Amino acid sequence: MSIKSTSIAVLLLALSLLGFILGDAMKKQSLTQRDGEIMEPSFVEVTIHGKERRIAEEVKVRAEVADTNEKRRQGLSGRETLPKGGGMLFIFENPCLCGFWMKEMRFPLDIIWIDEEFRIVHIAEGVSPATFPETFLPDRAAKYVLEVSAGTVKDFGITPGTLVEFSDASSR
Repeated sequence: MSIKSTSIAVLLLALSLLGFILGDAMKKQSLTQRDGEIMEPSFVEVTIHGKERRIAEEVKVRAEVADTNEKRRQGLSGRETLPKGGGMLFIFENPCLCGFWMKEMRFPLDIIWIDEEFRIVHIAEGVSPATFPETFLPDRAAKYVLEVSAGTVKDFGITPGTLVEFSDASSR
């Protein structure tokens, strides 16, 4: 092999190795960012107001925010439980007839659709994981959907028309 051929081979090997190292570093950074989203999700406190409360005048839920396609697609699927007083708030860019199903769910939920005026427009109570692949749809368009533990709607007398308020809960 000539010196020129050897130099070209060494250069190609070095470029390949550099590409591998940079690609691996970018992959690790990407995984860290995704892990960061999982490890440090954002939360919002959802307050459900109403005059027909049986237990309290308002219900507070500390809800994890699902505001990207990836987070909305994953939802609560695969989780073992939902913390007491916890939930997940799905936020959509525009109001929609957003369908929900119980794919890979391990516990039942109450699903609450909320319009852009922060009023509950539809509720599906006690939705079981066994209902998959059935899709649950609201009667009216909603911009937000709140998932809470099954029984929450019944226990607190939550009904369509009830007003809802969101506030930052990340530091709580």
